[in-house]
Amino acid sequence: MSDGARINSWLYAAVRHKVQRLALDLHFSFEVEDRSFMLPHCLFTCESLKELDLDLFYVLKVPSYIFFPSLKILRLANITFPDDHSAQKLFSACPNLMKLSLLECLWNVKAVHISAPMLEEVHISEGRFGCEQSCQFMISGMNLQSFFYCGQLKNDLCIFDVPSLDKATFYGAEDIGSGGRMRVAAYRGFKLFMGLANLKSLVVSSDTLQILSYAEELISHLPPILNLNHLVVKDYEQQGDFACRGLMKILQNSPHLESLYFAAGEISREEIARICIAVLESSYACDKTFEVKSVVPFSEPFTVHPENPHPVKYCKIYFKTLKDGVTGK
Repeated sequence: MSDGARINSWLYAAVRHKVQRLALDLHFSFEVEDRSFMLPHCLFTCESLKELDLDLFYVLKVPSYIFFPSLKILRLANITFPDDHSAQKLFSACPNLMKLSLLECLWNVKAVHISAPMLEEVHISEGRFGCEQSCQFMISGMNLQSFFYCGQLKNDLCIFDVPSLDKATFYGAEDIGSGGRMRVAAYRGFKLFMGLANLKSLVVSSDTLQILSYAEELISHLPPILNLNHLVVKDYEQQGDFACRGLMKILQNSPHLESLYFAAGEISREEIARICIAVLESSYACDKTFEVKSVVPFSEPFTVHPENPHPVKYCKIYFKTLKDGVTGK
């Protein structure tokens, strides 16, 4: 019996026994002649399946009919989607989906719409390698609450009709290319931010903010994030510009911001001063109180402890949307 036939026999048995959670991890050691492995049709109509995890490294071939009535969690990793039809068919067949993860997949697809009535979390991570063909992701959902993105903005993401979305994480990669590729990434990053107007919590990397600067003309048009309470800026390379124009604009457009954290990077007195100036220039800062704190005194040099190579250095800026008429500290 071939490897493919043996694995399909296991999957048939799992479906017959009303499997609820299935994880299938097939890497290059799996012997399939054309790297195109066809999962059994019965898997795509399994009524009992609640969680499906596919890590395949192969072209995903789907049957003509798909329906996962009970599926709540779907994780797809290292899969190649051959065309628009197969990708859209899969995402449209999960009416009760709550969590979706797409990790380093290859998209030979022009566009796909990701939406489900119960969808709460979407996690997209792009790989550094693979085809450069751009796919347009349209993401919507009345119950979508959390969005995570990590990658080089190879694909075009558009978030809309997400009134419940209040938490987002955006890690843009530093090595996105050069020239026109940098401006394309900036425009895609800007479009992504346009869908984040209702956020309460935002985590961004310093690389993300740097990407926005590749199209300076867009920064002044960043939308207000009126409900934003908490903002975290991460800089694992310790080379980020914490006072870049992108961050300044976000601060000025966030009237209810309560805390700003700078994590895993060095921040200078000059950057702190520029951040404070940006805050004070905002019309929302009138008659408000804020504080600047650091767990490492600014008078001390930035050091890395040998037993803790990735220290977290926090600078908190509190806009206590407290009381009107309070003088600043």
